Amino acid sequence: DDVLTAQWEHVVGQRRSHVISRLTTETERVHAALAMLLRLVVVTFVLLGTVVAAIAISPSVGGLATAGVAVVALGARRSLRGALRTGVDLHDRTQELGAAVTDSLASVRLARTHDATGAWLSIVEQQAEGVRAVRHAFVHRTAGISAALGVTAVVAVLGLVLLGRQLGLEFAELAALVVIAMRVLAATQQIITNAQAFSHDSAALTQLLEFDADARAHREPEVVVAAGRPVPGAPLVEVSRLSLDRGGRPVLVDLSFAVPHSGLVVVTGPSGSGKSSLLDVVMGLLPPTQGEVRIDGSPLQDVTAWRARLGYAPQETVLVPGTVRRNLEWSRQPGPALEDDALWDVLE
Repeated sequence: DDVLTAQWEHVVGQRRSHVISRLTTETERVHAALAMLLRLVVVTFVLLGTVVAAIAISPSVGGLATAGVAVVALGARRSLRGALRTGVDLHDRTQELGAAVTDSLASVRLARTHDATGAWLSIVEQQAEGVRAVRHAFVHRTAGISAALGVTAVVAVLGLVLLGRQLGLEFAELAALVVIAMRVLAATQQIITNAQAFSHDSAALTQLLEFDADARAHREPEVVVAAGRPVPGAPLVEVSRLSLDRGGRPVLVDLSFAVPHSGLVVVTGPSGSGKSSLLDVVMGLLPPTQGEVRIDGSPLQDVTAWRARLGYAPQETVLVPGTVRRNLEWSRQPGPALEDDALWDVLE
């Protein structure tokens, strides 16, 4: 919603593949991070309960196991920072891969015509390899730590058994401690694994929030003006001494013309002369640098109400998923449903 309601210059300045990546891949990674966070909370409560049970059976052995868990947790902090770094790297690499795929599909006609598909395949493969490298780095890091924890768990349990025998614990107490120790170490391993996954994917949340904040900072201002009566004899649209600069370069200079309520006005000019920019100003998408646009004799202020009156046929065809009816009706303002006969007339 924030992207679609942002100022036009901000929207067209975004790379389409990056927007798609944030609204799909990054959002899914945020979902995964939140799922890991919930698991962390549950496993932490399980760990706390198990530690309490261990201390209740044998304060000395249980306390030693608790201290061991604390040492392991402190040692895992570095791995969490590494997981966060790979998460940031994955965001950057995925963006570049999405851009390469999007651009290659947009250029497929040209590439096939020149028999140059190999160039795009090489570019996409290079970006895909970057994503794979980050994924592998994260898997290797987490797998290594998981293996180390597994070995540590076996050694720790054997140590607890020997310590319990030295302390003269009964077999039942010793068996219970072994089971609890295994549970404690398994919960600790789960916490570290989930924390790594959370750190890895939580980077996407930062990126998504920054992206959204940027779009909100460029939100198109809402100006609602009470509709006044048309000035008698005024044209439908009147452009008066209009100038437009973009990127420090003049695009339109001191342009004036009128569009009558009934009739046709054609604007011609070579490519790059400002025809599309002029249309964006008239539709209220771009504010003019100088001059003004008047509608029915009044300055254009409520661009939302003005756009609701417009019909726009772009050069490129836009199709939306769904039925033919939906494609015919999707841009209509709310009102009575169109009858089938009217739609067939349009199609014919």
